[in-house]
Amino acid sequence: AKALRILLDELDRDAAVHERLEAYSFLGDAESARNRYPAADDAYRAARELARSPHDRGRIDLRRAEMHAEWAAMSITPRSRLARLEKARDLAIPVLLLTEALRDEFAPGGTRERWSLQVAAPARELAFRLARTLGDSALLFELVENAAASVTLQADAAVEVTAPLPFERPRASADERERDERERDELPAAAAGLLGGEGTASFRFAP
Repeated sequence: AKALRILLDELDRDAAVHERLEAYSFLGDAESARNRYPAADDAYRAARELARSPHDRGRIDLRRAEMHAEWAAMSITPRSRLARLEKARDLAIPVLLLTEALRDEFAPGGTRERWSLQVAAPARELAFRLARTLGDSALLFELVENAAASVTLQADAAVEVTAPLPFERPRASADERERDERERDELPAAAAGLLGGEGTASFRFAP
């Protein structure tokens, strides 16, 4: 976090827009990992102000949503926990709808399927877990309808393509894929704190 703040002070505010966006995003991740949630939120907000594309805005808002869910899990009072869960939900739902809309930019085929699995899926998973934790049955029903209308419901539907996707994770090695398969059914960090289970690290820190 200290190194990122030094870097941000040194970067040209007018020329290094993309570099500052990424630095603020990583600073949000770092502060979130240290349980410094107000500082993380400030960093994510600064990154979002620099975002120029819906892909970047969606990526940052999803990280903010997960951070607020993690913050809720650390909250002491029921009132503050509920407020942060609702904030996470209000961020996650628009991101889910955004990624669904951006999917229409791709022609039917492998790239579109991979977009659905690798970009929309994390937003949908977090939205489902937040709705379940909040006990919002109406929202759960709407999310089920949204998922049923999605192009992809099967995790093994991806097809090998060469076109990169916006903020797609690097291709995993065989060992990483095997580990991911073992951990697929485990709760992510945010949901683990919300539902009282042992979860894996946040997807923000995955390879």
